[in-house]
Amino acid sequence: MTNFQKVLAFTLLGATPTFADVIAVNGDWYGFCFSGAGNGITRGCRNAGVGSTGNPVEFTLNSTGTFRITDAGWAGDSFDVYVNNVLTLQTPTVVPNDQISEVDPDISFANPAFSSGIISLGPGSYSLRILLRDAPFEGGGAYLSVVSHAVPEPTEAAAMGLLAATGLSVMVRRRRRE
Repeated sequence: MTNFQKVLAFTLLGATPTFADVIAVNGDWYGFCFSGAGNGITRGCRNAGVGSTGNPVEFTLNSTGTFRITDAGWAGDSFDVYVNNVLTLQTPTVVPNDQISEVDPDISFANPAFSSGIISLGPGSYSLRILLRDAPFEGGGAYLSVVSHAVPEPTEAAAMGLLAATGLSVMVRRRRRE
């Protein structure tokens, strides 16, 4: 079914189509826009990110991972994050300040003047919906990212164990000689 056919089918059924944004789980930041408290995020406002995203945000983790979100631009916005339709994170409310402005997501995430948060996730498929809770400037942009924490392959774990055992045996031999 083509996108046109999907939109036509949704229109005829009286529903509004929702197309999910699938993001990479490599730790890159994705920008998003928002307007007014209670509203969801929308695609756009890429800023310093590798791309932009909007609701819903979807991804799959093959191992454990971490979801991160941070306000950017002027400090003061906060977010509610729903993971698979369950409210999972409310970023802290911070003091609005239009004198503090930052578009670099790493700097914003590390600065307590900006509302940010983190969620640890297990392997699986996720659909996130993000709503703006506090919006002192009525709109703006922010960032999110997902990092997958790779689990070593069994052969890699065995090789690391063998290397550690070899190192331990060398240490024991040296001590016996002394």
